[in-house]
Amino acid sequence: MNGNPIGMEQRVNSGLSSEVRMVLSNYSSTDLENLLSKQQNFSDLLKRLPCVMGLEASVALISEETERLAVANLSKETVIEETRQDVSNLRQSVADLQEELFALRERHQKLIEKTDLFTIHEEIRNAVIASDQSSEEVAESFLNGGIELEKFLPGYLGSRKLSHLRRAKGEKLRVMIEEHEDDYR
Repeated sequence: MNGNPIGMEQRVNSGLSSEVRMVLSNYSSTDLENLLSKQQNFSDLLKRLPCVMGLEASVALISEETERLAVANLSKETVIEETRQDVSNLRQSVADLQEELFALRERHQKLIEKTDLFTIHEEIRNAVIASDQSSEEVAESFLNGGIELEKFLPGYLGSRKLSHLRRAKGEKLRVMIEEHEDDYR
């Protein structure tokens, strides 16, 4: 209902007292004594007042509306529960996808680190060092008499060739990095 309860109470009391005065003004003193002697008579009089009848009608309408809303709310309970379940499932899906995203992001970051030009350059430099060490080991083995000349030449030349190729690639990459230094930093 509109308005505050205090204002409504004042309007009801004002309307009630004026209606009671109007009805009672038509009563004789005997009627008034009968009215006062029996509580039921007084209650019946009050119930017949238009103001009270209007309030009872309003209460009945409000009760019907409340009951209708309660039935409507109860009928929507299954829909609400299904929607809650859908929301719960969606939240779980979002959590799963988020977890998958973080894993993919981490994997992507590792791949980026592997393919970063500076990292590649460092790997090539390490490979050059490893090839140089391998050729030195082959040479030392030959000098110590551990390998014959037929096995020494292909092994040593292969290691030196690999070392020079790697060194050349490393140098090319270093030049590329220097040319595009601002792009990679």
